[in-house]
Amino acid sequence: QDQCAALPGAKRWSLSHIRAVIALSAPFDIAEHYEFEQRRAVHLLSGMWGAAGGHPDAHSAVTLVRSLRRFSTNPQNNLPRIHVLHATSDTTVPEYESQHFVESAVDAGIHINSSVFSIKGTHFSIVENLMWGPPGAPRPTLDFLRHVIEDDICAQRG
Repeated sequence: QDQCAALPGAKRWSLSHIRAVIALSAPFDIAEHYEFEQRRAVHLLSGMWGAAGGHPDAHSAVTLVRSLRRFSTNPQNNLPRIHVLHATSDTTVPEYESQHFVESAVDAGIHINSSVFSIKGTHFSIVENLMWGPPGAPRPTLDFLRHVIEDDICAQRG
């Protein structure tokens, strides 16, 4: 059984404390992804439609970033950096869904890397890679996260 130390209480927390968001092989446009699932005849097994309450556009990341264009302030000033990773052998979520999200975010003026980072693995293995692995085994997702953190620290120091 895992033993986790208690996290220290925060006196004050805000969204500004988040330095970066890293999305892994996500279905960013739920309606688009549901169409993909229908073509594969797995849509009735999927929880996507139910999770969106039957309103996929209202809950899609692509819809949310597109809506930021309506605000007069620069969204780049209020959001953390966003990085998108996608597994090279992902058959659950096609890579074009990640690229559509990146394009929508760039169009909305959000500070995002303009390309999707590819990591060797499957839809599930890139997440499992974060949770466990034999000593010395390659852990590309964890290595990428470390790289992002190092880059963010360097950028903060100027």
